[in-house]
Amino acid sequence: MSSQLIKVECPLHNSEAIAINLDPNIQLPEMLQCIYCLVGSTSRSIVPLRDIKNILENFVTLQQQKSDEINQLKRTYLMQLLDNLCKMKQEINNFIDNGINIIQTQLQIDKQEEEEVMKNVESEVIGFNQQVKQIIEYQYSYCQQQKLLNELNWTQPLSEVLQQINNFEGIQNCLDLLRDLKNEYQMKNEINIVGKLLLIESDPEILRGSSSETPKLNIVCQQHQKEIIMIDMNENIEKSMRLCCIECMPETYWSLTKCKEKWKTFEQKKRAYLQQQIFDMEAQYEQIRDQNKKIEQQIIEQLKGVRVQFEDILAINKRKILSNINMVNEDWINLSQDDILERVEILIKNEESQNQMIHSEYQQFSDYALKLLQEQVKELKVQQQNLYDNLRSTLCHSQEISKSASSSDQNCLNDIYYQINEIGSSSKNTQKLQELIQIQSYDIGSDLIKKNQRKENDSAFSSPKNNGYEDIQIDKENMDFEEKQPIQYQIISKYQQVQNCYAISVNFDQTIMISGCSNDIAIWEFNNGKIKHIQNLQGHSNQVISLQFSVDKNEFVSGSTDKSIRYWQLINNIWLCKQVLLGHKRQIDCLLMSNNNHQIISCSCDKTIRIWRKNQQSLWFQVQTLTNHSAYVRCISLSKSQNLLVSCGEDKMILIWELNKSKVWNLKQSIKNDDFGYRICFMDDIKIAWQPRSQNKTYFYEYDTKTNQFELDKHHIMLQYSSEGYQNFFPSIYNEQKQVLINKHGQFVYIMKMNESHSLEISQVINIGHYCNYGSLTNDGQFLVIWDEKSKCLQVRQATF
Repeated sequence: MSSQLIKVECPLHNSEAIAINLDPNIQLPEMLQCIYCLVGSTSRSIVPLRDIKNILENFVTLQQQKSDEINQLKRTYLMQLLDNLCKMKQEINNFIDNGINIIQTQLQIDKQEEEEVMKNVESEVIGFNQQVKQIIEYQYSYCQQQKLLNELNWTQPLSEVLQQINNFEGIQNCLDLLRDLKNEYQMKNEINIVGKLLLIESDPEILRGSSSETPKLNIVCQQHQKEIIMIDMNENIEKSMRLCCIECMPETYWSLTKCKEKWKTFEQKKRAYLQQQIFDMEAQYEQIRDQNKKIEQQIIEQLKGVRVQFEDILAINKRKILSNINMVNEDWINLSQDDILERVEILIKNEESQNQMIHSEYQQFSDYALKLLQEQVKELKVQQQNLYDNLRSTLCHSQEISKSASSSDQNCLNDIYYQINEIGSSSKNTQKLQELIQIQSYDIGSDLIKKNQRKENDSAFSSPKNNGYEDIQIDKENMDFEEKQPIQYQIISKYQQVQNCYAISVNFDQTIMISGCSNDIAIWEFNNGKIKHIQNLQGHSNQVISLQFSVDKNEFVSGSTDKSIRYWQLINNIWLCKQVLLGHKRQIDCLLMSNNNHQIISCSCDKTIRIWRKNQQSLWFQVQTLTNHSAYVRCISLSKSQNLLVSCGEDKMILIWELNKSKVWNLKQSIKNDDFGYRICFMDDIKIAWQPRSQNKTYFYEYDTKTNQFELDKHHIMLQYSSEGYQNFFPSIYNEQKQVLINKHGQFVYIMKMNESHSLEISQVINIGHYCNYGSLTNDGQFLVIWDEKSKCLQVRQATF
């Protein structure tokens, strides 16, 4: 095809065609262009003829890849919709059948009672006195009143059935899936394959004339009356004096061509930023909407519960009052001596005192009901406050995620320069930090009090590079620790990363590190604690918040707030996204890869844990969904043997799962707590460390062979007070080789070391200075890497003893 096109002539100049213009706005004959057509051309759609064949081949490949992704996306969502609708159909049919059975049963009971009444009326002939007695008993009999109250008891189960049918959660889930499918489909179709190929394949030699062409302006210099050809970029020059001619000769200037190119880059950046903000905004608002819906539903259910319980209390009081009324006609012959004396004591009182006694007896019933109602309202207020706290946490998290993206690059640079000056001026005068930490061993042992004195000096570092990464030199001579601890992690280097980093992971041999970099994944060379930025991997359309390397291969999985999981492999020294795993309906909070690399476990804010395994074609597919959590699932951890899985979330539950012989995860134990759990970690097969959201303690669970259950140990470790930053993106890590537990709580990162008595104790407290901090530990436990929102840099710390 290429040889045939070279022989074609340009229809305008009758000269040999050397390129083709793929602009869709021009006619087919005009697409062939010669060297004369290219002079002064600024079109980016021009491609050399010799490259057309390569572009066509790449186009077919990318188009097929895009088509496969779209088909997989549609199949995934259609299968979920089909599954949801089938379940809803079965549930609604069951509810309707139950309601029909309740009504039919009640109709039969009513018919039988009517027949019995008619038989009694026809068979009995009673006198006047007997009729009066029946009327009195009907009016005051406790049994009769109880019967009247129970006549409508059947309405309660029928109301519950109808309320279940009125639950639109299943329908809402289907609507959410349809909306997500539409958004994902639009995002994939917005990818311009031809434009992407043109940017890659365009020949710079052919297009060189377009970059050298100076734009023409109908403006002349105010001072020399000559053509404007450059822009004065000096910040101190007035705006009106920036346009310069050849005679102005400013010290710092840009040509008009450069300004035009820079402006085009700015517009592209602005367009990409605004498009991304739309997707980010939808994702953030989606979480907030779910929280609002959750608050609305729970408040309605709680208020409904208060109303029903108060009505039950009123019914009980009514029965008590009716019981007292029935006692009015009680015959004195059945009274004991004490009963008669009690009545006489009442009779000898005056009428006012008797009225007061009657009122007081009734007041007791009323006060009891109001007291219960007051307690319920108080409990309701506490529960609502917890719901509002969750919403506030979601809002704060959304604000933190979008905060850095809302400022320009120049503002980011100004912030960094400010931090440089602040750190540089304060590093010489850093005061010693003395912290008294009360430690309670989680194993058998007495309480210990250790004084942990820490002094860390962060030296000044140079201004950041344009790409947002910078190697920051650390003054090692100023690093001094007053008191040696069993193990501490000292800073050995810092690297500036302006972009948000919510997840970090290091490969099995400590040679490669990956970190979240806003929507991208940064690849770093890791060499004995020194890191060097290599490249960024693109693919996710929103913040990357979870990363997990394989235990023995150069492959990893990434999770994002865009609800997708991506599987990456290093092939011929090139990182490739081999598969996109779709299924979760909310952000991916935590990811695990099993030791044999045959299983991926993911948890999400959609309240599910999903199990993925490889098929015969080495493709990941979902094999199981665990739905026992009733709220966001925040963290998961595998035991040492890989046969136990523990999870925790915002439903205040800790769930422990066991893998059976058929490779199916079954629920083994449920533990109800008083607080949310954002971090949980298996230390081996029998011990679990759990960090509550808002309690300044670390708790431990240990397996009891007698009960075959995990039991809460009475000992725990006290932590420093922290009232903010309930984020879960820094999972707790236990390293068996160093026997240390890395546990974040607020702005502090705790290093907990196993002592000789096999008890954990705090070995170091690292005050990061900001609750938005995220990190990871190398497999050998030698290096700890942390990024935080305040300094916006990666700290590399090395273990010392």
